[in-house]
Amino acid sequence: MTRMTISIQGGQIAIADSGKKGGNARARSGRRMVWIRDPMTVTSFTLKFERLEEGEGALSSSIDWPFATTRATGNTAKVDEVDCEVKDAEKFVGRLGADPGIFKYTVEVTPVPPNQPAPALDPIIIIER
Repeated sequence: MTRMTISIQGGQIAIADSGKKGGNARARSGRRMVWIRDPMTVTSFTLKFERLEEGEGALSSSIDWPFATTRATGNTAKVDEVDCEVKDAEKFVGRLGADPGIFKYTVEVTPVPPNQPAPALDPIIIIER
């Protein structure tokens, strides 16, 4: 299991995975990934997923859903597999699907006052066979 804690540090979104910072992950298909908010700095978060592909010397992206199963918690949390988004979650659990690839995910947060909104963060997930 990969557990990502989302917080605001120094006015920026920070993601820590077992003490490592950045939010990038490499995992095999079938692995469970968890994103959870730091309740001291983040009220809720939104995740948006895209597949990255190389073509003609350039990187392109298209919305794509990397999970076989999901669960989100929070009063207004919503999982939208069509638009590849998790909205207003306090916690999100997803089991990676069988399709290998590189996925970028964008993290946006609703901060706990008096924190100010932080710029979005764009780490990646690499799914291996």
